Amino acid sequence: MKNHQLIYQLVFHEDLKKYLPVAYVALFKNKIPHEIIKLANENNLKSLNFELLGNELKVWQISQTLETSKLLNKYGSKQKKIKTIAEAYQHPDIKKAIDFYINFQLTHFYDLIFKYKTYLFIDVERGQPLNKYLLEISHDILYPDLNFEQKEEHIIYELKLKNKKTFITPNQHKISILNNSPALIILKNKIYQLEHLNANKLIPFLNKVQVIIQNRSKVEYFEKIIGPILKKIDVNAKGFEVKIKNQLHYATIKPVNQMLNNQVFLDLIFSYDDGISFSNISHNKNRVTIINNDEDFYVIKIERQFIKEKEIKIQLENLGFFESEHGLFSFKNDKNGVYDNLQKILELKTELEKINIKLDNQFGTKKLYDKSFEIIENIEKKKDWFDVKIVIVCQGFNIAFPELLPYLKSNERFFPITNELYFLIPLEWFSKYENVIKLGKPDGEIIKFLANQEAVIAQAFQHNQKTQTLFYSELKSLNADLRPFQIEGVNFLLKHYESDTGCVLADDMGLGKTLQTLAYLNLLFHKFPENFEIPTSQILDLFTSFESKKILRALIVVPSSLVFNWQTEIKKFTPHFSSFNYIGASRKSMLDKLSNVDIVITSYPILTKDSEILKDLNFHFLIIDEGQYIKNKESKIFKAINSLNIKHKIALSGTPIENSLSDLWSQMQFTNPNILGNYQSFKENYKWPIEKNNDESLKESLKSTVKDYILRRLKIHVLKELPDIIEQTVITEMSPKQAKIYEEEKSKVRNIILNGLSEDNTINQINILNALIKLRQIANHPKLLNIDETSGKFELITQYLEDIHQNNKKVLIFSSFVKHLKIYEQWCDVNNFEYATLTGQLSNIQRQNEINKFQNIEDCKFFFISLKAGGTGLNLTQAHYVIMLDPWWNPFAEQQAIARAHRLGQQNKVHVYKFISKETIEEKILNLQQDKKALSDDILETNHVTTVVKNVSDYL
Repeated sequence: MKNHQLIYQLVFHEDLKKYLPVAYVALFKNKIPHEIIKLANENNLKSLNFELLGNELKVWQISQTLETSKLLNKYGSKQKKIKTIAEAYQHPDIKKAIDFYINFQLTHFYDLIFKYKTYLFIDVERGQPLNKYLLEISHDILYPDLNFEQKEEHIIYELKLKNKKTFITPNQHKISILNNSPALIILKNKIYQLEHLNANKLIPFLNKVQVIIQNRSKVEYFEKIIGPILKKIDVNAKGFEVKIKNQLHYATIKPVNQMLNNQVFLDLIFSYDDGISFSNISHNKNRVTIINNDEDFYVIKIERQFIKEKEIKIQLENLGFFESEHGLFSFKNDKNGVYDNLQKILELKTELEKINIKLDNQFGTKKLYDKSFEIIENIEKKKDWFDVKIVIVCQGFNIAFPELLPYLKSNERFFPITNELYFLIPLEWFSKYENVIKLGKPDGEIIKFLANQEAVIAQAFQHNQKTQTLFYSELKSLNADLRPFQIEGVNFLLKHYESDTGCVLADDMGLGKTLQTLAYLNLLFHKFPENFEIPTSQILDLFTSFESKKILRALIVVPSSLVFNWQTEIKKFTPHFSSFNYIGASRKSMLDKLSNVDIVITSYPILTKDSEILKDLNFHFLIIDEGQYIKNKESKIFKAINSLNIKHKIALSGTPIENSLSDLWSQMQFTNPNILGNYQSFKENYKWPIEKNNDESLKESLKSTVKDYILRRLKIHVLKELPDIIEQTVITEMSPKQAKIYEEEKSKVRNIILNGLSEDNTINQINILNALIKLRQIANHPKLLNIDETSGKFELITQYLEDIHQNNKKVLIFSSFVKHLKIYEQWCDVNNFEYATLTGQLSNIQRQNEINKFQNIEDCKFFFISLKAGGTGLNLTQAHYVIMLDPWWNPFAEQQAIARAHRLGQQNKVHVYKFISKETIEEKILNLQQDKKALSDDILETNHVTTVVKNVSDYL
């Protein structure tokens, strides 16, 4: 221990009427303070090189703040005339502030003194040994002992202190009050803590034994002085009664208009005798009431029963509630809404009453309807729509469901029944009726839905959809054995035929959508021949039996490259169906044939030109293949396809969502008009919140709306026997000169974009596209820009191709640039490698010749295919390898390309290699692809979507 330490003298301040600490440096001998050296002010400490650290510094700093000069400087500066504490105390506000500040500091001071056993002394006389005046801190606690005796005209009040079994009469001892609360006093050179009593309550008894309370003042005295003491301790009363009551009758759960964690919480209030209640958040142990009337005077003390209160809280916990650190209650929930607790207590009202907990339904200025209610639904099928009438039947009134729609739309939970009474709309209704809000059309007390929105009605209301009765059965007229998942697909199509709704068969590429469609048409044709009979007045062929003339009348619209593919499949699987390809320049001269064939096949471009002709031919079926072709709602194709008024419509697509949710809307609008509302409504309600904010609840809502109309299966789920597909991304280095060219072009692109900014700070989209295409071309091969330099990617890929050729395997090579494919074709020519090529410039006959060459000629190992021309309609199961020379913005286009080889009939593992030039735009495109793959899974239960290039700078 140091020879010099700080000790504190307690000096009584006459004006403040308080003992304040003054710090001194003292000399210690044998670890005991011996004599005072100097006043421990800042200057003296510096002169003594006395450094204060830690808690010793904290205690000293508190003592300094209590110096008179510091107090006057802090609280008297606004009153220039104030020179002393006495003058400051003439101002009630200043006095109150000073007293509060001193009490706060003293409480902290004594806490530290007691904790770290710093020495205190008092009333030291000069020249006397310091140890005689040291104060000892007692570990004994003093308790008050109160005695009251009612006389005829007054009450005698005595106060003593108890120390274990010893009673201390204050006026018989010298007692100094150090602190009021917590109460600290000095008695016989010891500091005691006084429990359950403010120290100032001792002042009247320091000079006398009793306090006389006149009858006229006793009520006020008891309420202000004695009542707070009675709350903490028992008293001895003579001449009047102190009635102790502790009967807990019941509890009340009450919502409090106090937001914690953005949620309304619940207060639990315990009701005792005489209407006295205690909130669970209150720490009061009891309540004292003074009863004074002409006949009697007595005191009632209500004591809380914390054990019984805890039993009630445990019962609440058993119902799913928990107590917060604030003492308020909340219902346990993973995602608590603002008013979830209100809803829960309303739902649990009966259960709460069983355990003697009442419900206070007053919430702020609102009174909540807290009785039972019933939902009565009446759903009536009309010709082309449904009338839905929903009524919420409450005790004393009814609510028509359309009245709630504005509140459900605006997420407002409180529906006003009267000016004071409110119905709390259950939170789950906002999700349950979300599609009702978006798609239903209120009409008085009825909500109208389109006939094709029956799934929305079934999801929201107690409505049983029509049970499917038509199922696939094997017919000899179909030249194929269907796999179980394909039978399921046919049954899906049949279900929608029965219900007169359109649908989307969205199976993965290579699962036989064409075969499933033909099996569907074949079954209907043979099951319901009467539906396809041609009236005798329309039979033009004089040699045909009038009784047997039946025509399927199906129109199939496909990409141009798939017209002959469909005709081949029809002849293979359903040869009894006559078919006609409505294409070519002379097609209109053959119009008379269209009415007499089962299946008419045409292309999207032809349909766009001849929709007015085709819409008058009374087709029974309209089937579109590669349904993503109609994704642009502003396109001529979309408008033409939707101008055809044909009853049974099917969209086939392996990629129902390619770029954005707009693709999904377009296909649903075609198959079931307005099932998702108009496009503007769809964009506001689904597209923007999902694509921009990834709103999970809206994803679920959209999924629930479309799930009955879309069937989506992936190869990996239904074709367990299909060989594995092994995908590998190969990162290639550009050649040094190629990398230099790329960086120079990237700098040019930046300048083009900056110089291309318009007055409104937007960028010309064509400039962006051209700039990004240039960067992609250089990353592949400088020759694409007619620059005669080598390519690191080219050198590596040709090594792979040589190895594949030596191993006698076949490979599909895809690129989004036809010119890029030419570079590799030239390489093949130099090396005498046989190859086939497929681009958009080939006619249908040339296209088929190239396919046959690759499939049937053993030496033809390489098939160069442009991504756009070869992404659909090819069955190239001879290929063992797929090479993607360059990445495309849309990952689904790449998946379609890969599916040319990885499909039904493939017996070998398919190895896919994607070649990416390092530190180029191609790496950024890979990241974009990952974003795009998320939406299909989320919405179609298998695949996320963002728009294409959002921020150009991300690609530079």
